[in-house]
Amino acid sequence: MSYSVTANYYLRNLYGSNKDYIIGSTRLQASNASVVSADSKALAKGAKKMMSLDYGSYATDDDIENAMLGNNIKAFIDTYNNTIDSASDSDLKDIKKLVSKMKTLGKEYEEELEELGITFDDDGYMTIDSSAVENLDNKKFESVFGEDSDFTKTVRSLARKLYKHIDASI
Repeated sequence: MSYSVTANYYLRNLYGSNKDYIIGSTRLQASNASVVSADSKALAKGAKKMMSLDYGSYATDDDIENAMLGNNIKAFIDTYNNTIDSASDSDLKDIKKLVSKMKTLGKEYEEELEELGITFDDDGYMTIDSSAVENLDNKKFESVFGEDSDFTKTVRSLARKLYKHIDASI
């Protein structure tokens, strides 16, 4: 695994009853299908959350709003990375295709995301620079992650398809 995940309130909220699949032994001991199911369901929920967030009315809002937004962005990225990780290990052809689409999507939006301090490594994992979270420009993040975002809508759609394919195969 070439990324790190920190379980916190925001991430646990996305995983809900599947919070044991965030990190740790449950994730390692469960079947790949169960982990992909938990990850893709959490990712769809995370994308929906990103689209419904109040990004504020100013480019920069108060510290509390910025901290909440930063934590939601980090949770979304962690869930995205978990999904890439688990789905890449799947033997199912349809799942492999959907992971490939997610990685391609990342490349399509790479320039926009880099402006926000978000980058992708060679394996398709997303990272955010800590200074990007500290110096949030809410309106820029809203344009990439908000309700009108094609990126976030597509991530949500792909996550839902992953979940349906895995759910049907379990």
